[in-house]
Amino acid sequence: MKKYLLPLALSAIIVLGGCSQANSSSDAMSSAKSPSSATSHSDSASQSYITYDQYQASKDKYADSKVVLFFNAKWCPDCRAINEALTSDPGKIPAKTTVVSVDYDQHTDLRQRYGVTTQHTFVQIDTNGEKTRQWVSTSVDALLKELQG
Repeated sequence: MKKYLLPLALSAIIVLGGCSQANSSSDAMSSAKSPSSATSHSDSASQSYITYDQYQASKDKYADSKVVLFFNAKWCPDCRAINEALTSDPGKIPAKTTVVSVDYDQHTDLRQRYGVTTQHTFVQIDTNGEKTRQWVSTSVDALLKELQG
């Protein structure tokens, strides 16, 4: 009986330790920057990383830009890393390019329209909202190479 108590106690410590780490990562996730926190609405024409709501409110302002929809989820580690990189330094995005953050979980209509089946998918659209290009990227460097093309 005693030989079972030690592994049971160790398992409990591991599980409880994992729960406290999960809570701290969820706190970090909730405090992660969103595109709207990195940009102000007054100069949205010059912004390079915006929310889908900002884009919808003033599509005409982005007619001269390359518009790329970034389907991302708060629970996706790759998406969070890309989001953090773009919000901390929006200057990384090439000139005349606007990246639009689209919540993967909320916008199932857009996922269906553009055939998006996984988060961290990027869809370039024209002024009519038609898909011109689509790719998946899990790193900022790969994304920036794609945006250059």
